[in-house]
Amino acid sequence: MNVEISGTDINKAVGKAFFESCIGDIWGEDISSSIREFAIEIARNAFTHGMASKFIIAFEPHKITLRDDGKPFSLSQLTNHSQQRGGGAAASQIQTRFKDQILISYIRHSDENTMILALIRAAQDIRDITPCTVQFNMGSITYLYEDLMQFCETHQECGVVYLVPEYALSYSDGGILARRFQNGTRFGQRVVLVCTDISTGLEEYIKGIAPDLVLMKIRS
Repeated sequence: MNVEISGTDINKAVGKAFFESCIGDIWGEDISSSIREFAIEIARNAFTHGMASKFIIAFEPHKITLRDDGKPFSLSQLTNHSQQRGGGAAASQIQTRFKDQILISYIRHSDENTMILALIRAAQDIRDITPCTVQFNMGSITYLYEDLMQFCETHQECGVVYLVPEYALSYSDGGILARRFQNGTRFGQRVVLVCTDISTGLEEYIKGIAPDLVLMKIRS
């Protein structure tokens, strides 16, 4: 289901689109409402600040895509703005409350802003949904940082990069990753470390080293 939103009556148009999509029945009302509120803010930014001529919402059972033809405006520009307002607050709510369930991927491609919000159940879902994913094994961790930087340099259209270990992490692994990626990348992308079956202790250990590193916890 694709819905094109105009620059007028944005709240009503987005609300109607979400209601008619029945996404609340599939994803749950709380998640659906949070994403609807986020979509309203993104649409406003697209028309008001990005000078977009169109804004499209595409609904699929496990994915919602927001597209506009306005100026580049990434997720990090919302969340890292010195005077964070509605858009940043809405994005932060999703990233905080649903960080283990919802993937948010921003890509600037063919003069369009594309924001993907997907319901995630396994690491494979992330690789299937966004090209902004780097998979690695801990045997290559010595080279991981420069490999990731090379990936980020050649994929600057990615606003968020998902770092996906092939196997479970140890405390030593977690410490290295936390120190390496706590400040994102030198090209401005935010890094999300995807962890499968991570213990509460290891999560707290990583966050103790790198409080701002985003962890996404997934069960195998």
